[in-house]
Amino acid sequence: MRVKLIRQTDSEGTNISLAMEKEYEVLTIEGDYYRILTDPDSKPYGNDPVLFEIDYFEVSDSREPEFWVTEYFEGERYSGPFVWSRYFFEDYHEGKDLVRDKFKKNIQQYYPRTWNERFSS
Repeated sequence: MRVKLIRQTDSEGTNISLAMEKEYEVLTIEGDYYRILTDPDSKPYGNDPVLFEIDYFEVSDSREPEFWVTEYFEGERYSGPFVWSRYFFEDYHEGKDLVRDKFKKNIQQYYPRTWNERFSS
C-alpha cells in the first residue's frame, strides 16, 4: 500500500517529517494511523517507523500486502506483518538493539522496494 502526503502540518501546527507529494509505503495500519518511515534526513532520526494520521494522506496504491495480518481491538483495525505484533514498536522506540536489528531485516524481507530506496547502497 502506498500513500502521498497531502497536508504538511498536523492538527497542533507541527510540521510532519515527510515530503509533500512524495510516495511512501505503508508499513502498518494502526487504528487511524499509518506507520511510515520518516525521510532519511529527518530530525532527530531518519528512517524511523512513525505513526502518522491517515487524514494527512491520499492513497496512491490501495493494494495491501498479502502477508499482512489484520486484528481488531476495541473496534479499530490493526494490520501489518505478524512479526511486528504488540509491543514491537514500543521496544523499537525504547532503543532495544535486537528489535531494531530485526526491524531492519524485516524491512528488507517484507518491503524490498522501501529497502532499496532507503538502505541499499
